[in-house]
Amino acid sequence: MVDGTTMLKWKYQLFSNRKFNGINFIEIQLLLNIILYWWCEGLSTIIQAIIGSVIVHLIYFLITLVVGYIKTKRYVPDIDSAWESVNNLPKEVEFRRSVSPVFIFGTFLGVTVVCGLIIFVLKQALI
Repeated sequence: MVDGTTMLKWKYQLFSNRKFNGINFIEIQLLLNIILYWWCEGLSTIIQAIIGSVIVHLIYFLITLVVGYIKTKRYVPDIDSAWESVNNLPKEVEFRRSVSPVFIFGTFLGVTVVCGLIIFVLKQALI
C-alpha cells in the first residue's frame, strides 16, 4: 500500500519539469486545490442555504397549486340554489393587487438567511 507522501513525491517527480505557459503544473494544482477548498468550505453554507430556500419556496408553490387543483376538481355547482340567490350577486368589480416580485425576493432572501443560520448552528454543534 502506498501512503500519501509517496504519492505526492511521485506526482512531484512526474509534473515538476512540465510547464504550461511558464507555470509549473504543481503550482496550477495547488491553486486549484486552494480554490476548491475555499469553494467547498467557505461557500457551502451559503449554497446550501440558497438550495434550502429554493426547496421551501417550491414546496409552498406546489402545495398551493395542488390545493387549487383539488378544490377545482371537487367543486360541484348547486344550480338550484344559484337561481334562488340571484339578488346577492355583486354589482361592482373588485380589483386587487397581486404579489410584488420584490416581496417574493424578500421572502426568498429571508428564508435563505434562516436556512443559513440553521445550517451554521448545526455545523457548529457537530464540530
